[in-house]
Amino acid sequence: MSPADEDVPEAQQADGADEGNQKDDERRDGRGNSEEPLPGREDGPDSAAVRQAVAGLVLDRLMAPIREDGRPRWDLASPYLLRHAAEHAAESGRLRRLFADYEFLVHARPGPVLRFGALLEAGTPVPALSLYRASLAEHIAAEPHARRDILAVDAARHQWPDVSQVFYHPRHAPPSPWQCRWSTASNISFALRGTLAHDSPVESLAAGTAEDRSFAVTAARGDRAAGVWDLASGTRLRVLPGHAAQLTAVAISDSSRVVALTAAKDGTLRCCNPLSGETLWQAAAHDGEVHGLQLHELRGVQIVITHGGDGTVGIRDLETGEIRMVFTDVPPRGRLCVAVGGMDDMIAYVGQGQLLSLDPRTGTECFRKPLNIGKITGIAPALTGPGPAVVITTADGRGEVWDLLDGRPTSVFEGPPGSMDSLTVLDAGRGSVAVTGGRDGAIRLWDLERGGRPLRQLTGHLGAINDLAVCDAPATHEGDKPNGLFSDTQAVTHTARVKPRVTPDSEGRRRSGLLESLAGYALLSASDDRTLREWSMADGSLRQTFSAHTDRPRTITVTHIAGSPVAVSAGQDNTARVWALDDRRVRTAGRVTYPIPISSVSLSRVDGRLLIATGCGDERLRVVTASDGTSEGNHLNGTGKLTAVALGSTPEGPVAVTATDDGKLTARRPATGERLWQCAPCSEPDGPVTALAVGGSRRHPLVLSLDSSDDGRLRVHSLTGGRTLNHPMQGLRCEAVATGRIRRKPVAAVARHDGTIELWNLNPGAPRRTLTGGGESVVTIAIGTTPTGPLVAAGYEDGRVSVWDAETGRRCCLLTAIPVQMIAVGTSHGRPVVVTADPSRTTLHFWDVETGDIHTVVTLPEAIGALSLAEGILAVGYGRELAVFSAANDPGPWDDAQPPPAASNPPHEADTGDEEENFGDTGGQLTPLEMAVLIHLCRMDEPLGVPEVNAAFWRHFRRCVKTQLRSLRQKGYVRRADNPRLFLPTAEGREVVARAEGSGELVKRRWRIGIHCAGCGV
Repeated sequence: MSPADEDVPEAQQADGADEGNQKDDERRDGRGNSEEPLPGREDGPDSAAVRQAVAGLVLDRLMAPIREDGRPRWDLASPYLLRHAAEHAAESGRLRRLFADYEFLVHARPGPVLRFGALLEAGTPVPALSLYRASLAEHIAAEPHARRDILAVDAARHQWPDVSQVFYHPRHAPPSPWQCRWSTASNISFALRGTLAHDSPVESLAAGTAEDRSFAVTAARGDRAAGVWDLASGTRLRVLPGHAAQLTAVAISDSSRVVALTAAKDGTLRCCNPLSGETLWQAAAHDGEVHGLQLHELRGVQIVITHGGDGTVGIRDLETGEIRMVFTDVPPRGRLCVAVGGMDDMIAYVGQGQLLSLDPRTGTECFRKPLNIGKITGIAPALTGPGPAVVITTADGRGEVWDLLDGRPTSVFEGPPGSMDSLTVLDAGRGSVAVTGGRDGAIRLWDLERGGRPLRQLTGHLGAINDLAVCDAPATHEGDKPNGLFSDTQAVTHTARVKPRVTPDSEGRRRSGLLESLAGYALLSASDDRTLREWSMADGSLRQTFSAHTDRPRTITVTHIAGSPVAVSAGQDNTARVWALDDRRVRTAGRVTYPIPISSVSLSRVDGRLLIATGCGDERLRVVTASDGTSEGNHLNGTGKLTAVALGSTPEGPVAVTATDDGKLTARRPATGERLWQCAPCSEPDGPVTALAVGGSRRHPLVLSLDSSDDGRLRVHSLTGGRTLNHPMQGLRCEAVATGRIRRKPVAAVARHDGTIELWNLNPGAPRRTLTGGGESVVTIAIGTTPTGPLVAAGYEDGRVSVWDAETGRRCCLLTAIPVQMIAVGTSHGRPVVVTADPSRTTLHFWDVETGDIHTVVTLPEAIGALSLAEGILAVGYGRELAVFSAANDPGPWDDAQPPPAASNPPHEADTGDEEENFGDTGGQLTPLEMAVLIHLCRMDEPLGVPEVNAAFWRHFRRCVKTQLRSLRQKGYVRRADNPRLFLPTAEGREVVARAEGSGELVKRRWRIGIHCAGCGV
């Protein structure tokens, strides 16, 4: 368990030390959380003004050493100031001004930011807090440089580009080398009010209120002590006294005295005051593990019901912890619930195929019935008649309602197998309704008294339903509520006890009346698609979607903060999230959204435009522009889930190719979705395509696919028609494949099973070179152009990355730092780089190929799933988001960077075949014409305009000078002089020329200035 604001030793957490009483800022909580006078002190206006002025002087004195040019440099602040600046600002009335300084958010401790931010946002929203909460779990352990990157990306997700640039351009430091230009917002929710971060998945959760404060008690996997959290601020108040073994359950009682209970694997049960941390009583509840814990009020007395691995169910008095009764011979590892009906309260226990009805008043077992049904997935109390009843659901899709007094089943309802993995029951006054959710993502409502077919089915989730919760729907809703932390809404309340029955005249009227009785309720669902959804139980409509979890949420509970309803969800992403149920604001983002994490990205220039094709494991192909993220196509594939995507260009226009898990390849027009062709390259159904690349010339483009059958076989198809080609690479056994260009010659890099890399000319198809010396078991491979020439990089299972010069076969460097699953080759600030990423991490590493050192590290909010680099533009899929990065000096747009083909120029004398001429941007490597113009500018001592450059090259080429200057300027090698009509080389441009001259690159390419140039064919 990681506190949001303090560094508490693990031993202290295990001992249950009162964290709040050990820290200065927690002891000041009553003073720091309010700008009003302290309780118990009667101060007049003059006294308050004096205190505020004194507090302002203290803050000024603390910040004086870090001020430069009248503004604070938070990177120079002391740890005390970073922890307590918000407290002093609140006392001096300058808290809002402090939160307007984004550098404070970069360097300050997360705890004070959350605590005092909640105080500030109680009046009006604070945009900085929306950014901060979006990735709070990452901020807690992040260093300032990583926190800056995350905040900048989150600002792009919120569509606040100006704020993103503030983070990327700090006042006292150079700008970040690589910057996010835009990002989708699939996993952003304005309703998120807090994130309770832990070190492992949260398995136990309970919420309650005490002393007008809303709090939650949580236990993560492996915890021996539960944490108490303030839901308003999202900060941890303290750690409750711990157990000798791991916790198995937590609970909160909202009786006259609010208490928290924790149970552990050693069979112990502990009752504590959640706000003070005081232990009220402790007992040995079972000889083995405590499997279940439930609180109930029996005839005005609060009791604690537990069951454990010793085969017993125990009932204790909540106030004293004394044992009241014990039921023995109970099947271990079962489930129980307490059902109420009339004057009877009964305990229903299900385990090992048996249903037990236990009377908590007399301590007797009423009956024990065998259940001839499958695996039990849910158990919940119900009210279907005068007495208590229980609903039992199974994995095969069967639900049964049993009367707990006479032991007979009263109704049965059936659905598809796997449709009842989650269960909750609501008594709406006209009858009881069961709500079930299953692996198919559908939610079904059932009439418990009559059974039969579902009353209603709710669809929308893309993953299995993990938990369901019914809450009171607000009586009134406003569409968008931008003001206020929580709105004042009137809630419709109900009780779980017996309600008046209304008996319709017919079955149809009964069903209609039953649905009408659900009008005052809302349904919350948690799904494997990493979202929570709120549904109207009256009409089944989707009210809103809550997106922020980075892994599946497992548990939902509903409470309130200052009278406003909130939901708390705990999940596998090591967090519990707090959601404002009355905040109906929705994003107005015009970009595409992704329902599940992105798994494949392909960035390519087609017909002069940079496009990005993406796949996220569903059945849709999404194509967007790299410049601004606008959609170019969103098409349902219809044959299976996408496993890989690629983009290519044909004489008729761009084509997107998708590979699906059913082993098929499909080619479509990105703009219209028109299907051009479809084929199944692999004859085996269990051998879907695992890698996909498009290469070749524009006249003869090829599709290379790698399937998983027979240790991986390469298939070659025509991009224009999909026909299988008689190509020399057809059927080649390999582990990975990538396409690129060596100069203008299209090539493919193939990783063989022995670790060697083979380079092939794609047209017409012949081996070109074999690269060795890397290792074995290639994981990924990439080929790209750089200012020093084309490079090939291969990542191996042992974490090493080998980089070769594709033209000479010389190995440039060997990178050995972190595991690598994704790799890309390109240019960063005029230098060749290799970009690496791992799906289990949130960082991108840019490696300088010439030095072998890390050039730049970029941290993202979520784990990286796919990346693609072309022409100095990096497309990254992280979580359910797609973002585009570029160098600091290349903000875009990039759609006009590609000049038209110069068909009148003869081809390179060394390149044979039907390749098309293209003197434009080739992915960061300077073309011969660009290099010639750049050398000429570097050799001159004064700025030159287009006419002067034309005059220098009029014997060789005249049509492309303006295009070359524009391309050089976009790459950062040329800038405009004071006279915007004139151009000067930048420092990066001079460095490229000097490096090329020093390495003999110009001689190798047979450059000639002033005579015939064999390198460029003019």
